[in-house]
Amino acid sequence: MELKEQLINDTSQLPLIVYYRGNYEDISTETLINIIESNEKLANRKGQLRKVMFLSVEAIQNIQRYSAHSATSSDLFLLFFDGDSYQVVTQNLIHNKDSQDLKGKLDALVSKDQEELDELYFKRMESGETTEKGAGLGLIEITRKSNKSIRYEIKKVNEEYSFFNLYFAIPIKVTEESAFDFSKAMSVQTKLDQISTGSESCFYYGGDFSNSFISSLLGLLVSKKAEKKSNDNKKVHHILIELTQNIKRHAQFKNESARGRIFIEWKDQYIEVSTFNNSLIDNAKGLQKKVVDLNAASKEQLLQKSKEVLADLESTNGLGLIDIANLIYPNKMNVSVFNQKEDQVGLFFSIKINNE
Repeated sequence: MELKEQLINDTSQLPLIVYYRGNYEDISTETLINIIESNEKLANRKGQLRKVMFLSVEAIQNIQRYSAHSATSSDLFLLFFDGDSYQVVTQNLIHNKDSQDLKGKLDALVSKDQEELDELYFKRMESGETTEKGAGLGLIEITRKSNKSIRYEIKKVNEEYSFFNLYFAIPIKVTEESAFDFSKAMSVQTKLDQISTGSESCFYYGGDFSNSFISSLLGLLVSKKAEKKSNDNKKVHHILIELTQNIKRHAQFKNESARGRIFIEWKDQYIEVSTFNNSLIDNAKGLQKKVVDLNAASKEQLLQKSKEVLADLESTNGLGLIDIANLIYPNKMNVSVFNQKEDQVGLFFSIKINNE
């Protein structure tokens, strides 16, 4: 909880953040891109968002093509928007025997000016060499279209493998080439990696909780091979719909977009889902009281509460929390508050869904 609270505070000013860590053979690229696209209101121009999506596809496909998938689930994609630029971080495992060759190709790319990069790109297109391992069209395109706001790191893990980290930015205003500060991206990545340690995979999102996002989130779960094999797939989907709709309906937000945060962590025995949003203090107190009451109820009592709400056509009480309590039973719901400011407070809610 403490690490998540720190991350929420550190990223509270970011209108958009998307992170997925896991085996990228296990998910569809399209689902992550759809999640980015669901925040199209942030883009000043449609062409701007298309560029972000295009380079994100290239970055994710580089992970899928070149990672030593069989040895790790630590591959990751991180994108966030800070108002001035979209910043992207990717990480994947590579064989040590490939590291020097990759380093040489990347150094050669970064040393070229824009005209030389364009020439290299079109020459590669004409030759048909689109998938040269380590520095194909994807990395050339990222270098070209990020205005050379790019850097990389190769960190040795053991005698066989290294981590390859790529950082690049897509500035809103194109300026002269200069060294880009990725300290924020590195700090956010470090905290997210700490949170996701011990998980088979981890998803973190902050942004607009629109219907488009909710649909894209469910698409991500459907695309996961592990989820396709799970008998409790529908249960997880139902819970996510309830939690994300709660943020959409009840979060205190600005600029006509419901802003919140959601973590999904896939563990060996269960899935942990945590949400955060700002709430009026009185609403937060009411939620805490309701959670205490539902946590104290037996399975039979929870089922009876559901029937009573359904039978009372004039009731203003929703089934959301009751349904969640029923679906995760005998696990309990956890709710806490922090960052109180005037009449608002940060509301953190978490549950565990057992694998069946």
